[in-house]
Amino acid sequence: MRHRWATAPDGGDIESVTIASDRLTATVLTWGACLQDLRLSDSDHGLTAGPATIEGLMGPLSSFGVVVGPVANRIAGARATIDGVSHDLPDNGGGFTLHSGPEGTHRRNWTVTELSSGGVTLALDLPHLACGLPGERRITATFAAAGPTLSLRLAAVTDRPTLMNPANHSYWHLDGDGTPVTDHRLRVAADRRVVLDDALLPTGEVRDVSGDRLDHRALRRFAAGPDARYDLNYCLSESPTEPREVAELVSPGGRRMTVATTQPGLQVFDCGTIDSGGAPTTQGHPIRPFDAVALETQFWPDAPNHPRFPSILLEPGRTWESLTQWSFSTAER
Repeated sequence: MRHRWATAPDGGDIESVTIASDRLTATVLTWGACLQDLRLSDSDHGLTAGPATIEGLMGPLSSFGVVVGPVANRIAGARATIDGVSHDLPDNGGGFTLHSGPEGTHRRNWTVTELSSGGVTLALDLPHLACGLPGERRITATFAAAGPTLSLRLAAVTDRPTLMNPANHSYWHLDGDGTPVTDHRLRVAADRRVVLDDALLPTGEVRDVSGDRLDHRALRRFAAGPDARYDLNYCLSESPTEPREVAELVSPGGRRMTVATTQPGLQVFDCGTIDSGGAPTTQGHPIRPFDAVALETQFWPDAPNHPRFPSILLEPGRTWESLTQWSFSTAER
C-alpha cells in the first residue's frame, strides 16, 4: 500500500508505504527513509516509536525511525580531512557534528524506486559538498519483511572519496504501553566499548566492559536513569559479510527482539534527553525521557579522527553496504 502522507517543507509529497509478511507489517515514510511503524500480526500495538504526525516528524521526533547520515553519530571539531583536504562540517552547537547536521539524510525526502508487497527500496541523491562532504552520492535503503524478520540493507556509491556511515535510528519499546523502557532486559554481544569524554566524544581509548555497569554480555535489566546513562558505542566483532546476532531486547510483556548486523558497532541510547511534549508516536502516546531505547548498528563514532577505529572512507568505484535484521518472537518466562 502506498499513499501521500503529508507535505514536505519544499512542497513535495511525503509518501507512506506499507509492506508485510505473514508475521509482521511495516510502514515506511519517504521523509528520512523513516521506519514509522512495525507490528506483529498477533499484536495491536507497535514495536517501535515512530512519529505519528508531520509536526512530530519535523519537530521533537525528527530522529525517530529515520536513516541518519551520510555519517551517523559525532565528528569532533566539525571538521574532517579526506585525501589531505580539510572539510568544514555542520556544527550542531557543541563544537562537533552530529548525524551530519540539520540537512542530513534524515531531513530529506527520499524517492521510492522499487516496491512489492514485501519490500521497498528508497533512494536519495546528495550533491557534492552536501553536509560538508565531497562527492555526488547515491544512498539506497531497502526494507524487506520475511516471516518475523524485518531487514534493512543500506548501500551507497560516490564519485569522489568521501565519508559514509548511515544508520537507522529507530527507538524500541516492545510492549508499546507508554511505560519506561528501563524494565526491558538487554544483551549486547560485545566485550569492549569506546570511552567518551564529557562531551560524549571518543577519547580514542577502547575499554573492556568486564566489571562495568555497561557490561551487557548476559541478558539483564536495562536500568538506565539520570545517574546511569547509556549513550555509547559497543565494539562488536570484525565486520562479516553476513549478519551475526549482536543484541537481544526482551520486554516485561514477553516480546523478544534480536538484532543481527554486518556493522562493527552498536550505539545504545537511552532516550534520556528526549521529551516530545504533546507529539504522539505510532504507539499512541508522547515520549518522555527513558521511554524507549535506540539500538543503532553503525561504524564507531568520530572514526575520521581515530586511525585505529574501523574506517568509514568510501572511494569511487566501490559500494558501501550494510545489512541489519530485526527478528521477533515470544520470550520464555
